[in-house]
Amino acid sequence: MGTATISTSGRVYGVSPGTATVTYTGTNTCKITAIATVNTAVAVAAITGPNNVSHNATIALTVATPGGVWSSSNSALGSVDGIGNVTGAGTSGTVTISYRLSYAGGGCSAFATKAIVVHTPAPHSHTITTSVGTTVELADEVAGGEWACRDENVATVDGSGTVTAIAEGSVNITNTVTGTEGTIVTITMVQICAAAIKVSIVPNPNKGTFIVRGSLGTKEDAMVSIEISDMLGQVVYKNSTIAAGGMISEHVLLNSNFANGIYLLNVRSKQGDKVLHFVIEN
Repeated sequence: MGTATISTSGRVYGVSPGTATVTYTGTNTCKITAIATVNTAVAVAAITGPNNVSHNATIALTVATPGGVWSSSNSALGSVDGIGNVTGAGTSGTVTISYRLSYAGGGCSAFATKAIVVHTPAPHSHTITTSVGTTVELADEVAGGEWACRDENVATVDGSGTVTAIAEGSVNITNTVTGTEGTIVTITMVQICAAAIKVSIVPNPNKGTFIVRGSLGTKEDAMVSIEISDMLGQVVYKNSTIAAGGMISEHVLLNSNFANGIYLLNVRSKQGDKVLHFVIEN
């Protein structure tokens, strides 16, 4: 079969290891010769590792053949370092990672390539709205994630994804999963409104004896402050109680020194405030 073959255009193809003499004969019968060395082909093992990487995450690729050099077809999309760690750098797309092994004094090269899909999660998976004092169950979009809250003054989240709304505002709840295909982060924006407090005074008007009754908009026990002031703004009564399960049922008995007129009752809790007017008529 020989060591090499040559095309009419002068392209030499190696057939088997060894040397071959290549001759070019001109129209004036002059000849030019060259020695072509055909080296034994070197095989590079396949690249192994994940097929996907998230934006700003890193995966590790490996090749069993030592001595090669890593490169990326598009470092702006996915970069690779000297030991095969690929980092998602750009928007979603596919990047080709190559491993090149030079041999025969650098005159020959063997390659292995692997296509890696880079994907960029949406900045927010979804938004939910709730009120102060309530709890919301969030679902794992990817199993095995770790929950975290960016501002625990606004809300907290436990290991199962239960969010407790503490104060008015907006907060991001993250679920982070780190696996063989990099890190995947989903974000839920929780918007927290003031609690829907519903409180009434029974009876109204009254003779200084009445019941403060209603709901704080939560199912949890809550500390409640009840404060009464006259129309001049002077506080004439103050007490605190526990709203069991978020329900208020507080009996108020004012002394006989209260004059007839209009008074303000302020119910205060971490769920919010509620101001009511009532009338004393003796």
